[in-house]
Amino acid sequence: MNLPIFLALKYFKPKRSVASVIMCVSIIGVMLGVAVVVIVRSVMTGFGDEWREKILEFKPHVSIVSQGGALITNETELADQLRGIANVTCVTPEVDSRILFSYGERVQAPIVIGIAGNEFRKAYKIGEPIAGTFELEPDSLIIGYELARSMGVWVGSSVTVCAPPLPNEVYLPRKWKVTGIFSSGHYDYDTGYVIADIDSVRDLMGIEEGVFAIHIKTPINVAVDNKAFTSVFNNIADALKSSNLRRMNSGFRAPSYRVITWREADKHLFDALAVETNMTAILLLLISIVALFCVMNTLLVLTVQKTPEIGLLKALGFSKFSI
Repeated sequence: MNLPIFLALKYFKPKRSVASVIMCVSIIGVMLGVAVVVIVRSVMTGFGDEWREKILEFKPHVSIVSQGGALITNETELADQLRGIANVTCVTPEVDSRILFSYGERVQAPIVIGIAGNEFRKAYKIGEPIAGTFELEPDSLIIGYELARSMGVWVGSSVTVCAPPLPNEVYLPRKWKVTGIFSSGHYDYDTGYVIADIDSVRDLMGIEEGVFAIHIKTPINVAVDNKAFTSVFNNIADALKSSNLRRMNSGFRAPSYRVITWREADKHLFDALAVETNMTAILLLLISIVALFCVMNTLLVLTVQKTPEIGLLKALGFSKFSI
């Protein structure tokens, strides 16, 4: 052991084998400050990643809707064209709307997602069913576990569903059967969404053809990569322009589309998370400043207390770096 390190250890444990209170407090303060920074940053980063992954597993990464609330009537042609784009894993034309859902004396208003049965498992990554199956049959429903628990229904229960009324139109209630129960791990999704066959939802809403939206899924690593996702987004925009030109050349009126990304769809949620992250960063900065004050306090006190020893060491020829 060289002499500077030996003297440093001796100063760490002064005379009479009693540890310096100031030094111990300073070292503990720095340790706690660093520990808080590491732990809080890890927890916040993990929380944000987990939340984002749950959203990306359930919700579409890109949604195409028609301007003005009109139906998309060329959904089959458009979906086939979009499936040929690189990094597009799933394209699902869907009819989704809020409905009234009642059982006994209890009433809820979830959003029903009308989707083709063979595309449901590809579009929504919600694991295995809690009960029943995920086979979409006519006049059947797949509901979230939390909604089933709050309504008191289970697989085999017959529930009443009704489309929201429109001016000068009345839709009669329908009896649908619960055939499956899912759990996405997200309370809002397990209580706010139900899944049904697209033809049954069209019949419930009084729609003969067309869909409200076309939803697109990409790999999650592509969705969170700004550069890769921008490339997919541009390819989707080009495909929509090409589809419009073909319809105009065929004599059809070209629809006007709006493309919504997953960041735009949950903008308020991600804005709130960004504010929380920024406030956490400010608090961690203040903790780091307190730790720096502890270090500065230790250095100042030791320098004042050890002035004679420092002078002796310099007289013996020690360099500033060694001291």
